[in-house]
Amino acid sequence: SSSSSSSSSRTSTCLDPAAQLVSAIVTHFPSFADHALYNDEIQVAFHHKAQLLVADLYRELRTEDEIFNFADIDRLTVCADNVVPAILRELGILQVSEELGKRIDSGEELESGSQEELELRSCAVQACERIVEQATLLQQQQQQQAARVEDALAAADQEPDAQAQEDKDAQEQVGDAQADTDTDAQADADSTQEPETPLPRVSAYTLTQYLWQMSRWPEYQHCQRHYTRDTSFY
Repeated sequence: SSSSSSSSSRTSTCLDPAAQLVSAIVTHFPSFADHALYNDEIQVAFHHKAQLLVADLYRELRTEDEIFNFADIDRLTVCADNVVPAILRELGILQVSEELGKRIDSGEELESGSQEELELRSCAVQACERIVEQATLLQQQQQQQAARVEDALAAADQEPDAQAQEDKDAQEQVGDAQADTDTDAQADADSTQEPETPLPRVSAYTLTQYLWQMSRWPEYQHCQRHYTRDTSFY
């Protein structure tokens, strides 16, 4: 029984090392336990710093030590501090009430664990989850379309059209000058056709990194972040 339990634990750790590490960090380090009660009844957990630590270990060490190449890195949610909501708001993805917008823009403090602070961070996480879902769907559709095109081309190669073959035979009888002209024209046409660029794979981890990079771009540095003073979570 003890052996079975130990084996099960090792299997779980192998399957979800990133999630297990986040859980261990939050359990043993109270300053990483980023959660609060919403309306005094719903426990809302973000674990921003714990997830960020695990993501940093993955980014910096995964090529040096296999133990940090977490297979479940995509299970991490967006690390919602006050940067991600600000960028999403600027992009028009996250919309707030006029009153709350004025409070944010004026730098008025939103108390840690308050309804407004929890809603901003929660909505940012949810919005990013939907972005990841849509990006994944588009990528799957692109892959399916590419597969259908490849199948169609393979079928065409196996069963050449009779009329196309006749046209090819006739073209071979055209004079050298005309053939050269056709060849040049075809080369020009081919040079203008570029293959469709594959969509990048998007996860909460990569989306978080991208949004943080955006916050450093000159055109987004003006974005007003909500101000929460009494917090150690971000």
